[in-house]
Amino acid sequence: MILNLRKVGLLLVFLLNSKTLLTAQVQQFTVEVTDTASLFSMPAVHSYALGQWDGKWIIIGGRTNGLHGFTPPSGFQPNGVSSDIYIVDPVTDTKISENVYSAFSDTIMWDALQAAFYQFSQHDSMLYITGGYGLLSDSADNYTLPNLIAVNLKQLVNAMQNSQPVAGSFRILQDSVFRVCGGHMYRTDSMYHIVFGHDFSRSYSVNDTLGFFKQQYTCEVRSFKINDDGVNLSISDYSAIHDSANFHRRDYNLVPQIFPDGSTGQTAFSGVFQYFTRMPYLNTVNINAQGYEVVNTFNQNLSQYASAFMPVYNSADNKMSTVFFGGMSLYTFDAVTNSLLADSLIPFVPTISKVVRNADSTMVEYVNPTEMPGLIGTNSLFIADSTTPMLQDGIIDLNALPYGITRVGSIIGGINSDLPNVSSTPLFSYASGFVFRVYLNKFVDTKVKEVSVKNDILNLIAYPNPTDNLINIEFEIPGNNFVTVTVYDSKGNLSDHVFSGKKDAGKHSFKWQAATAGMYFCKVQTDKYTKSIKVVVR
Repeated sequence: MILNLRKVGLLLVFLLNSKTLLTAQVQQFTVEVTDTASLFSMPAVHSYALGQWDGKWIIIGGRTNGLHGFTPPSGFQPNGVSSDIYIVDPVTDTKISENVYSAFSDTIMWDALQAAFYQFSQHDSMLYITGGYGLLSDSADNYTLPNLIAVNLKQLVNAMQNSQPVAGSFRILQDSVFRVCGGHMYRTDSMYHIVFGHDFSRSYSVNDTLGFFKQQYTCEVRSFKINDDGVNLSISDYSAIHDSANFHRRDYNLVPQIFPDGSTGQTAFSGVFQYFTRMPYLNTVNINAQGYEVVNTFNQNLSQYASAFMPVYNSADNKMSTVFFGGMSLYTFDAVTNSLLADSLIPFVPTISKVVRNADSTMVEYVNPTEMPGLIGTNSLFIADSTTPMLQDGIIDLNALPYGITRVGSIIGGINSDLPNVSSTPLFSYASGFVFRVYLNKFVDTKVKEVSVKNDILNLIAYPNPTDNLINIEFEIPGNNFVTVTVYDSKGNLSDHVFSGKKDAGKHSFKWQAATAGMYFCKVQTDKYTKSIKVVVR
């Protein structure tokens, strides 16, 4: 029933004369994800810190339930805490675990190692974990933690395999610099960088107006050197880049990239939430040694939340591709109607999409011919196989892969959902204990095609959403154009004609006053493109 309703909604957009341009183009590779691998040792957990050593996966912290609730007391409940450290051997399909309460005697380590939404980065045998959001033993409430945890993976694996104490494998340093969750962390040379994220404290309520929780986005890229001689732990050379307009993001994807000029860096894709509205970002931010660049000429329509991703580079034509596996998305795509529909609740989706950065720096988004086996991928991680040819920073070398189908890695952990939208019924989502195999199909000339999604109506948002009656409709266009803004009801009837006329390049804003409660579609149309966004009037 849910799927039928979704198709009806997508068909409605098609009937509204949607002119979103979607063209089939042959690309250099597609991907396929198998239903599951025959691994029974993977714990059901998401939003954890991951390390790898000697072919094994080391899992620390995370959550064992699904999507958190949005009103008390169903937020981040204590029974969703993961209190075990896991070592999973994917070759022998075995795991061993150590409970943090048994391994440590102090509450600081208990709290630090059973949090979630960390930032983490591995260098050789050392895994460094920062921040995270978790339950504090002395408060019975959740806070963002000010921790830097150093984990000696080689020592930890050896200790757990031989049933020896593991406490000596962990050290901790506390500093407000690390009080971040929902961001990412990466290493360049001797420097570490915590990118974006927020300081989120106490129990969550989406309707909170009384100050029961506080949320402060860092709006920063924080850089520092970790000084670690194996005993003493400290940081130095701290600096931060602040941008309150463009860095106000969390729960996004930070992906290593090779840029067209041959330099390396990271690209932050999408993320949540924009100022003054609970809508995700659609633009991207490039970060490298020289600073950062905000890319407003491209919108990532099909993936806005943290998910499994896979970077792939082709040096032959200087194309950098990033594949996003499922997750949550503002837009859903229907191959039957060739249309995009925005759902402001940001539902779980099975879509596999790919963003390609061409040699001229232009970016194009594609829909993969196949989807995920279900509504999975949110807060999952992609792990490349040891035999997959890699370039620097975990980027797959497409040129070194043989033509045809090759297994390149696995998707582990994350959140599975039974329904697209479960914010009011979080019990319909759950932590994933499945392992999915990822295959790359490399080809030169084939009938296998992807669909490119092009739309020059950028950053369309409607807020507040839901609303009592007044809606603000905002969008951007890259050039001068004739623009029409209309509103339709849930049956496809025209409710209001908001605007028709020529508009210059840039951002534009309109207001619409609803007469009655219900579901509506705000539609923006230019001479070539159309985008629609669903709004709810209470």
